[in-house]
Amino acid sequence: MRNSIKIGWTYIRTFFRIDFYWKSFLELLFPLSIAGLIALQQIYPSADYKSVIVLIFLLWSMLAMIGFFIPIVKNRAMILIPGEKKTGPPNDPGIPVIIKWSAKGAFIASKPIRICAKIVNLQANVESKNEFKKCYKEFSIAFFNSVQLPLKKGRYCEGDDYDAGGVTINMDKLRGSSSIYFSSPGAYLPVMIYKYVDDDNMRMDPLFKEKENLMFHQAIVVSPPEVYLDIRNQQITYSLTIVVTLLALMQFVLSIQGPVQ
Repeated sequence: MRNSIKIGWTYIRTFFRIDFYWKSFLELLFPLSIAGLIALQQIYPSADYKSVIVLIFLLWSMLAMIGFFIPIVKNRAMILIPGEKKTGPPNDPGIPVIIKWSAKGAFIASKPIRICAKIVNLQANVESKNEFKKCYKEFSIAFFNSVQLPLKKGRYCEGDDYDAGGVTINMDKLRGSSSIYFSSPGAYLPVMIYKYVDDDNMRMDPLFKEKENLMFHQAIVVSPPEVYLDIRNQQITYSLTIVVTLLALMQFVLSIQGPVQ
């Protein structure tokens, strides 16, 4: 039943192109609450909701000013990494890894980007997760030209295993997450840094090669810092619009009540 409701809601969002998430719901509560209080004020003239309405307007404006309602943009890619190097069957498609990255508003240079990765089973009857554990002792996905967050004091741009931001797969949970940032705009492809179970040598290979994995080819496209200024200007305009709406509403209420005797 729950899956049917979820699928139905997905179809509705797709048909009407609704971009709705929990912050959108909270954002919608502010005007609905104000409208409800104004309606109650008309029904019960003796009640005074003016101060509550002003507080809601100011809270709404403050959250808009700090960028609370800026949506989280997401992207994802699936890659296939080599399976068991000695016992793998011929034409083995590999072990699938899902990489997700997300950021506030856009993927912008010098702003944090959240990276998540997890190992998944290719098919119901193919235990890709077990194959991954048998094959790899350590496994990381790195984005060169990026920096790991948070920065360690006295170790700027210096990692434990490599000088790049990335995510390390937890060998028990078969997933991992971290935050990185890029200092300059561009399109960046990841590399994998790993150790085999029976080999202590650290290896490094590109996850995407020319004419290979083309259907899974996906890079992080990082925008220039100027994009952040556009987003901030939009949020400031949004916040000021709320304040202007509050002032206009107060002026309208005063005009209805007439001059104070």
